[in-house]
Amino acid sequence: MSVLIRRLGPFFFPSILWRTHHSSVHLTFDDGPHPCATYKVLDILGRRKIRATFFLVGNDALLHPQVVRRIAEEGHSIGNHAFSHRSLFFKPKSLQVSEIEKTDEILAQIVGKRPIYFRPPYGYFDRNTLRAAKETHHKLVMWDVDPRDYDARPVQEIVEDVASNTRHGSIILFHDNHSTEDTVGQFLNPVLNRLEERGYQFSALTV
Repeated sequence: MSVLIRRLGPFFFPSILWRTHHSSVHLTFDDGPHPCATYKVLDILGRRKIRATFFLVGNDALLHPQVVRRIAEEGHSIGNHAFSHRSLFFKPKSLQVSEIEKTDEILAQIVGKRPIYFRPPYGYFDRNTLRAAKETHHKLVMWDVDPRDYDARPVQEIVEDVASNTRHGSIILFHDNHSTEDTVGQFLNPVLNRLEERGYQFSALTV
């Protein structure tokens, strides 16, 4: 998602959450649960007593329910990231609803409740996505900070990108998947250190 869309999104799509009015910032992790990357993230957040929000893929939740349970047990928020992680852009509303509802059911079976937040795969959405989210009673969540951690960028580039773009209430996009399983343990602590040096606190997304 381009910087221009992130900046103009709140004006053209006010029903979508791009940033909150909280003084804290919100760490979000897409594409889990992953048996390696997600555990690395949870270990770091646990040591620092930080709560985050994980947008989980339904099919992967089926494969790794123990990871989903640990996310919930450690006090993090869980969001819906569709069942198959395929782009929903220009797909029929019925298919988009199905992707959301299947994931809701899986997560409810694992942790006992359905998520209220939905983030479409790759951040791609259209009118049908907005309608599907409304029909399934989800708040559609995007982000305003994207350091492109999946591109295997140098740690310092990720740190500077996050630090220069984060404001109070920012929703920061990270990934806990196969693309970051070897790097998330390297860049996450330096990012958190820099943000804490600037006086930011962290909280999970909540209603």
